[in-house]
Amino acid sequence: MSISVLINQLIVLFLIICFGYILNKCKILDANFNRRGSKFIVSGTMPAMTISSVLSLQSPPDSDDVLTVFIVAVSMYTIVPVIGYFLTLLIKPSNGSVGVYHFMYIFSNVGFMGYPILNAVYGPTAVFYAGIINIIFNLSCYSYGIVIINRGSQASGSMDLKKLISPGIICSFAALIIYAFKIHFPAVVENTVSTIGGITPALSMIIIGSTLATINIKEVFNDAYVYIFAIIKQIILPLAFMPVCRLLIKDDLVYGVTMIMLLMPVANTSVLFTTDFEHDESIAAKTVFITTAMSLITIPLGMIIAP
Repeated sequence: MSISVLINQLIVLFLIICFGYILNKCKILDANFNRRGSKFIVSGTMPAMTISSVLSLQSPPDSDDVLTVFIVAVSMYTIVPVIGYFLTLLIKPSNGSVGVYHFMYIFSNVGFMGYPILNAVYGPTAVFYAGIINIIFNLSCYSYGIVIINRGSQASGSMDLKKLISPGIICSFAALIIYAFKIHFPAVVENTVSTIGGITPALSMIIIGSTLATINIKEVFNDAYVYIFAIIKQIILPLAFMPVCRLLIKDDLVYGVTMIMLLMPVANTSVLFTTDFEHDESIAAKTVFITTAMSLITIPLGMIIAP
């Protein structure tokens, strides 16, 4: 992997985020656009990008590597929740926000930022791998994730089985089926899916920028818990996992995908969940802002340090 390619892509994504920020401040975009745009990406363009990733593969990845990605994803969403539980106790947030911080340790922005970065740096094979990880992400997020985010609060939540059957999940499984059975489609179909999926990177960054524009910047920098959390999540955890991942993952591409996923900032889903379950959504919004800003530095640094 070329670090210069990664840095250049992050600069491009950062500038697009700034573009979305400016558009919101100029009243061209608003909260309604952010909400509907997010749904459009999650339910439309991102699933298309997942399908496109497997259709555009010049040579299908080895089945052993695909199995490795699946095992890595399951391990990630099994081990990190346990670690996150103890890390949350360590920073000692208020009772009402215990579950929110625990949730944010586990669920990173593997979609909105992960897909565009992986596509730019590694190509469609990496996006295909990200689709596998995204399956486990969604299954975890809408099952035990709901229970975790309500920990330590008066709110109650149960697994949302309806959201487990989402376009993203369906298309991720469809991509696996296309890969397994080597299914081919007419060029016009592949080009259509590729064009729709290609909307994802720019639009997702615009929405992130527009969303960040709705946050009161002054309030972002007055919460010590957010700083402590961000340092642990964006720096300490990836550094701790790095030697373990290198030891267990032999394929360089699978290792690179895993490390970039671990370096991703907090998922926008945390803001949606805190709103749905009537928690203090400002905690999630501030943390998304800080970790997203930090990731523009920690992602390239992390990949430089990664052996």
